[in-house]
This record gives sequence, C-alpha cells and structure tokens, in this order.
Amino acid sequence: MVRNGRRYGMAGRGGRPRAGWRRVAALVALLPGMVNAQHIPTGRFDLPRTFSIFNEYCTAAMQGLEMLKPRLPVPGPAGEQVYAVSPDGNLITFQTARDEFLIIGAFRYHPNFVLRECMVQQIVGAMKPGPELVQEFLALAPRGDGITMTGGRVSEQIPPAGLMALAGMIVRDRYEYLIYGAMQPQGTVMLAGMADGNFRLNSYVAVPR
Repeated sequence: MVRNGRRYGMAGRGGRPRAGWRRVAALVALLPGMVNAQHIPTGRFDLPRTFSIFNEYCTAAMQGLEMLKPRLPVPGPAGEQVYAVSPDGNLITFQTARDEFLIIGAFRYHPNFVLRECMVQQIVGAMKPGPELVQEFLALAPRGDGITMTGGRVSEQIPPAGLMALAGMIVRDRYEYLIYGAMQPQGTVMLAGMADGNFRLNSYVAVPR
C-alpha cells in the first residue's frame, strides 16, 4: 500500500512485522491447541467407526422417517437444518455429519411405494484403498445365513471430458460390493464402496405404501 509517498506492507519500519500481523500469527499458532482432538480429521480410513455410524443411522432410516428422526434431531451439530422437503412433500432429504463422516439420505414418495436411501461416507483426502483396507472391510462385512455379497475391484478409465480433459486419461482402481439380506426390511440392498479418499456404505429399499 502506498500512502503519503511511502510504501507499507506486512512489515513495518526496519522490516519488522507489524504488531497486528504478529497477533494474527500468534492466534494461528494457538488454534491447533484450541481444537478438540476428537474433531481433528485422522487422515486414515476408520472402517469400524463407519460401520458403527451406518448401523446407528441407516438401520433406522430403512425402517422409515419416524424411526430416524429421534436419532437425527434438528439442528445438526454445525447448526444445519438436517432435513429439507420439496414443495409437494414427496421428497424429504437429510444431510448432516459426525466429525469427518457425512450422513446423507432421502425418502422419495411415490403413489405406490416409498424409496428409502441412506449413506455414510468418510472423507480422508488423497488416500487410496489398498489390499489391507479391502481385507479389513471383508472382516467387518456382515455374514450369515441368507446374506450374499458380490463385487470386487474394478480398474476404470476415466475419459478426458470437460474439466477432466486437463488431466488426460485417468486410470482409477476402486472397489464396489453389493450385500443382500443383511438388513431389514426384506429387500434392503446394502452397498460398500472404496475409492480415492473415501469409504462409503449405502442402503436402499423400496417399501409399498
């Protein structure tokens, strides 16, 4: 900044930092100690907690909106409204979070059925899933009589379209599994997905009205 023929910046006279900037720097240095350690993202996949959150919220969502509401009261932890409703009342969505885990879903009303959806997703940045993560998932995945699981690794070529054209052809490995028979009501489909930087569990069911 130029004022009265003199140039001013982040440094004061003699090149020393201005007092205001020193205070800002001191505050920034204190921030890590002021944040609750429980809310600092780990940067690691936490499959047991993903399953735990999924079992808590998505199991309820598959039973219906009235079963979910006591578990997801409003407002959410960050003050979010949690639920949103379309003008005709036939689409109700929910979206909230628990630390680095997103909880997202919807209830879609049709004259003949209701489609219930729920997802828990952990966002961890640029980490890639590998064999160790897959083995951990397989150890945690529901098993038992009447439960079937299909799927595995797919190596995809992402075409250079739109903004992706800047990076050229991208090859990405991800893992997708479909699990059937592990949740109620009957007919509920459970999906598990692992890709760059995220792990998610989904559930869907269409229930007659």
